[in-house]
Amino acid sequence: MNIQNFIDKMVLFLPNLPNERERHIKENGELLATVFIENSIMPSVIELLKRNNDKVILKNIFDYFEDVSINADEDLKNIFSITVLEILGNDKDVLEIAKEYMGVETKRNQEQADKDLGRIRIEQKKEIEKFKTRYYKFDIGDGGMRRTGPIFEYLDSNGNWVEDRNLIRKFIGGDTDFDEITEEEANRLAMNRKRRSQK
Repeated sequence: MNIQNFIDKMVLFLPNLPNERERHIKENGELLATVFIENSIMPSVIELLKRNNDKVILKNIFDYFEDVSINADEDLKNIFSITVLEILGNDKDVLEIAKEYMGVETKRNQEQADKDLGRIRIEQKKEIEKFKTRYYKFDIGDGGMRRTGPIFEYLDSNGNWVEDRNLIRKFIGGDTDFDEITEEEANRLAMNRKRRSQK
């Protein structure tokens, strides 16, 4: 998933954007992705959040943001962070509404964007630390699990993190043996599974 995919998808979500894109290209001679996201896409998203009366469109947009957070290439992830995620954090009230629609990865990445900008306050730091992500490897095979506060996820066969409430029972009840590992080790497990799924 790349930056062009992202812009094409957002144009489908927001009916005013096709004309905005044409005007932008006419004024600039080409599509300047970062400028277009900051000046056209995000003002439309922010306006939707402020009104917060079209929940279906907002859910679809933020479901897509979660897809971007997980599956985008590095270039899109970087642009997404310095435009979409930073802009969502500019207004505290807007951000609180946005969090109602955010998926796990989007929320985590948005908090990281705020942290990179120095916008995380002491209270927020304590809250984030309380929900610090911990990673675990099952004793048998190369299965992995991670926990962020009340959210439990496992590594599927494609190397993606998938939420599963049944893991709460396994974690608390001791139904499965596992050891805590580092994030780096968990990332290696995920990469190994992704490589195998692509063969």
